[in-house]
Amino acid sequence: MTAARMVRTARPGTVSFVPLLSPPIRVSLQQLQRLDRSPFPSTLPAQSQGRALHLYKTAKAKTILGMHKIIPFQLYVPPPVEASDHRINLIDGKTKQVLGQNISLKTLYEEHLRPGRLLYPTEPVPSSLAANVERQIEEGTPQQFNTYATIEAMSIPGVQIKVAKPGVANSSKLTFYQLGELKRSNLLLKSPIKYFQMNMDKAYRFLLAACPVEFNVRFGQKYLGKKFKLQRGPDERWPWMHNHYPHLRPDFIMKCMPQGTYYLIKPFSDGNVVQWVLAMPIANQKPSDTKNLTKRVLKVQKSVKLNVSHGQQPGLPMSIRESLTDRLRKEVGFDSDELDKGKDEDDEDDDEDDEDDEDDDDDDDDELDGVREEPWDPRDRSPDFVNRYMPRSEGTTTKRRKNNWEIIDNQKITPREMRARRLKGHKSEK
Repeated sequence: MTAARMVRTARPGTVSFVPLLSPPIRVSLQQLQRLDRSPFPSTLPAQSQGRALHLYKTAKAKTILGMHKIIPFQLYVPPPVEASDHRINLIDGKTKQVLGQNISLKTLYEEHLRPGRLLYPTEPVPSSLAANVERQIEEGTPQQFNTYATIEAMSIPGVQIKVAKPGVANSSKLTFYQLGELKRSNLLLKSPIKYFQMNMDKAYRFLLAACPVEFNVRFGQKYLGKKFKLQRGPDERWPWMHNHYPHLRPDFIMKCMPQGTYYLIKPFSDGNVVQWVLAMPIANQKPSDTKNLTKRVLKVQKSVKLNVSHGQQPGLPMSIRESLTDRLRKEVGFDSDELDKGKDEDDEDDDEDDEDDEDDDDDDDDELDGVREEPWDPRDRSPDFVNRYMPRSEGTTTKRRKNNWEIIDNQKITPREMRARRLKGHKSEK
């Protein structure tokens, strides 16, 4: 048995244990707090909630409720590789051997890219320049970061995935019976090299496991306010980006994936982000099935826009409601000056009406003063008060309640009598 006592020392936050048969041992309070916690938890903490747009989920949705984020998106077609005059250098990611020097994007796409050969930059663009296209053009950033490398897929250490083993219908053509769960790959221009390699390798492995992969490529800008989230960005940014950074192009990424990969959903863009979904073929798949989900996304978008224009889309954010109000004012033809002028005229009319009402009230007061013979008590509900100050037209019935008593035609009716009348089917005149 040991005895513990507090000892004043120069070190704050420590406890001194004094066993009976051994010298004192100093233990920090931080270690004491961790005695009941396992250093290796069995489960990882839950990930933070994300509300990003998923094209695959939008296409599979059975309702358009909450689908207003698809409004600013449009189909995006990358510029042809022949239109780019940008030149790059290419090396082997493992041996560092030079594979091409000062080559065009067309040469890179046709001669050096193939399924299973992943493309990545050797140096990321700094975060201070990644989200600013104007500064990149002024400082010549694409010419400074124009060295790329290729590496074999499934050769990057530390990459593991856990998915159910898919059913293979045809092993020679990599055809599966059905698609698995959706996976997502987020890429940035400023992404670290290791991160970019691991994301590309994971996407390759997920596609081999029959999982559709949704790619999300965006700028490295900071948090966008709610007012700007549902607004389209500049349309000229992404064509310029894809002419100078081939590792972010949808067609280049798809060619690096397994043989047979196709666009399950074609690229969409809102000016700030480019998204698309890749998948592997499944058995008994018709050629028209590859276009159904893209058409489905466009159909959902059309339905949302129609509901918004008719004012039938619930759950819209404040920014969309304000824009609808402004658009309605423009369509009707009201200007701010006309609205202010009309408001002033309404205020003047209200003032005149108030003056007329005051005159009428004065006349009524004079008439009431001639009728009243004693002060009016607002608590008075006697029949004399009702007959004198609350006259009613002939053929009407006055019904009031006082202390659970019903007063009908100036007669007090107890609750018991009222229940008896209701049971007998008595109906008061209205």
